[in-house]
Amino acid sequence: MKWFRTALTGILCILFTVCILPVSAAEPVKLEDPVWYYDHQSYTLYYGFSLKNEMKNKAERNVGYRVKAVDEAGNEVASVNGTIKRIEKNGDRVYYAAQISCTGQPAQVKIRTDGTKPVSSANRKKTKQMYPVHNVKETVDTQYALVSGFNNIIVTGTIENKTDQALQDARIVAVFKKDGKIVDMIYDKVESVDAHSTLDITLTQYRSVAEHDSVKCYITQ
Repeated sequence: MKWFRTALTGILCILFTVCILPVSAAEPVKLEDPVWYYDHQSYTLYYGFSLKNEMKNKAERNVGYRVKAVDEAGNEVASVNGTIKRIEKNGDRVYYAAQISCTGQPAQVKIRTDGTKPVSSANRKKTKQMYPVHNVKETVDTQYALVSGFNNIIVTGTIENKTDQALQDARIVAVFKKDGKIVDMIYDKVESVDAHSTLDITLTQYRSVAEHDSVKCYITQ
């Protein structure tokens, strides 16, 4: 079933100008699928992207990234540096989403990787194989629209930890697609999932979500 965004004009501005800064040919991590939205009421910039490890024989640890938003005059209105703890080898892909305060209307958001640390790894499984998210379902809170002007999207699912170690300080990202293209992401933090156990989760951010026809969830550390 397709759920459609019903935002009041002026409450949430959907923006599409994204700049992925070029990296050197030797850069082992590929940044793709950038999305971002600016909420005028809360002065919040929501952003998301995916990272793919192009190295076949080495995993990546402590992958740095930088997000910088500028207005039409080129003035910085928001910026943040962060680190993704691990991306497995041989084409592993992780998804990341977050939010930061933004002092004004962005005209462009620049996203780039900022340093990687390749390490040897005996693990042959990708992140989504080690921590699959099952039974992903989406519901719409239409009552929320009476106050906000848009339906609140709620995503539920079950994280399974298939490894011998506890999953700690991770992030679950719901990835929304329209006609096969990523159009939005929301997230929540996951404090811990014991080894060989499951955890039910609920994601909601009380903001408008772009028009989409599918949603899947992924774990990122």
